[in-house]
Parts: sequence; C-alpha cells; structure tokens
Amino acid sequence: MRGLVFLVVMVAMLCGCAASRVYSCRSVINWDSTAPPKERALWLSYLMARVSYRGPAKECSAVQTIVPPTFDEEVDARTRAARTYTELKVRDNDLDVRYFNELALVAETGFMREYVWVYLRQPAWQEPSGLNLMGFQQWQRQNLQGHDPQTQGSISVVAE
Repeated sequence: MRGLVFLVVMVAMLCGCAASRVYSCRSVINWDSTAPPKERALWLSYLMARVSYRGPAKECSAVQTIVPPTFDEEVDARTRAARTYTELKVRDNDLDVRYFNELALVAETGFMREYVWVYLRQPAWQEPSGLNLMGFQQWQRQNLQGHDPQTQGSISVVAE
C-alpha cells in the first residue's frame, strides 16, 4: 500500500511539473529560396523585418507553427524590403529585380498599405481605415501591368 501511495504522489508531482512547464519561444525564418543570391538577400531582409516587427514570440508549442503576418506587419516588412532594395541599388547598378523595382515604386508613391491590402490580403484581416483604393486602382492600371505579387519564405514559432 505504501508503494502505491508513493507511486501516486510521484505521478502527481510529475504531472504537475509537466503541466506548469513554461516554454521559451523562438522565431524561425523559413527561408528556402531558389532565387539568385541578391534576390535571396532581399527576401531575407523582408523576413527579418517581420521578425523584428513581431518582437519575441510569447505563445508557442513544441510543434513549429507558421505565423501569418498581420496587416501592419506586412506593410512594415514590405516597406523595409523596398527601402533596402533602393539603398542597395544605389551601390549596385547591376541590381535589377522586377518585383522589387515595382515594390520600390509602390513605396515611393505612398501606396504600400493599398498594395498589401489588394495583393496580399489574409482572411483574418479587417479592412483598415484610410485606404485610398480608388487612387491605387487608377495608379495600378498604369504602373503595375502584369505585376506578379511574390512572397518567398515565412516565419514560424516553436518552443525551445
């Protein structure tokens, strides 16, 4: 009987420890691009901007989970990637990536919020206020003909 009581107490203690275990979370950049090296660097800057915007992950599990961006996070990350591209282009005349040329143009004209909403909208997003969709649509017809929106890579969180 004493052995059974000891076993029950030990199991209860172990279950209590396991239930109260606190994981520290880690963000993971899922970056598996077959793009040319300079373009890969641009996508890495986009993904790093997303991680930076989010800050440390507060909730996670032992299973690595892809985290979709929020609207503001996506606007921030695309804006930073466009800025990085523009800065690199000043130093490297051979840098010419169609997608980033177009993204930089979107950023220059102040339509990044509209661009993200129109081309990259996620089902969970609520339409933000203050979008100039009519103005963007007119501009888009002249400046983004044949545009192919892209995203390479993702962000995940996992318990350590």
